[in-house]
Amino acid sequence: KSDSKIIIADMSDEMQREVLQCGFLAVNMYEDGLDIASYIKKIIEFDRRHQPNWHCIVGNCSSHAQSGA
Repeated sequence: KSDSKIIIADMSDEMQREVLQCGFLAVNMYEDGLDIASYIKKIIEFDRRHQPNWHCIVGNCSSHAQSGA
C-alpha cells in the first residue's frame, strides 16, 4: 500500500493518478528523493507529454525544477 499523496496540484485527476503510479514505481527503484523526482520528471517525460513545464518535489527537500524559455 502506498502512503503517497498529492498535497497541492494544478493537474487533472487523470494526471494525478498517473504521477502517483509513476512515483510508486520510482520509490521502488530509488531511495534518494532527488533520484525519484528526476525519474518522474525526465524518464517519464511529463514535460513533453503534459505541456507546459511543471515541477516535481519529492520528500523533505528533494526536487527537480526547470523553467521554460
